[in-house]
Amino acid sequence: MATLKKLLLDIIPVVIGILLALILNGMVEDMRSRKYFRQSLSAIIQENDHNIKEMEYALQRQKVFRDTLYHYYQSDTLAMIDITLKAQGFYSPDLKLTSWKFLLEDSKHTLIPIEMINKLTEIEKYYSIINKMTGMVTEQFYRDGYFDKSATKLPMLVLVNDFKQAEESALEVLQDFKTYVEEQDF
Repeated sequence: MATLKKLLLDIIPVVIGILLALILNGMVEDMRSRKYFRQSLSAIIQENDHNIKEMEYALQRQKVFRDTLYHYYQSDTLAMIDITLKAQGFYSPDLKLTSWKFLLEDSKHTLIPIEMINKLTEIEKYYSIINKMTGMVTEQFYRDGYFDKSATKLPMLVLVNDFKQAEESALEVLQDFKTYVEEQDF
């Protein structure tokens, strides 16, 4: 019995030491994860701010292009390429979406609120739509860019209007994400 008591007295400090070490290790790992999350969130916020500015600029440029196209689309003397030159080109926004994907792919993503993931996924959806529409506009331009009949310009006018609506929706989603992040306490 005395040896059992002595054994327990020897083991208890070891067990307590191991438990304390595990608790401290967990706390340190949690602090590192939170720091990593905050750094990643900072990069995501910077990308989002860039995307908002890029989208606002793109909308200004689309307005010029759309207004110029609308003004000249019935002209049988100007081809799409001429109209595009008068509008100083067609502009497609250069959106950035790398930081949040990197964060999600990392094993420390358990700190990301599901609402944030949903909002970032919505942004990615519009990024994809805008990329597809850019391809459609480019394809339409290459197909009909040198024709001067109004019937060949009308599909481009419709596409550009749809493109502008997609950009406006994307800008709303980007601004919504910015507001969401500002209201959170991360």
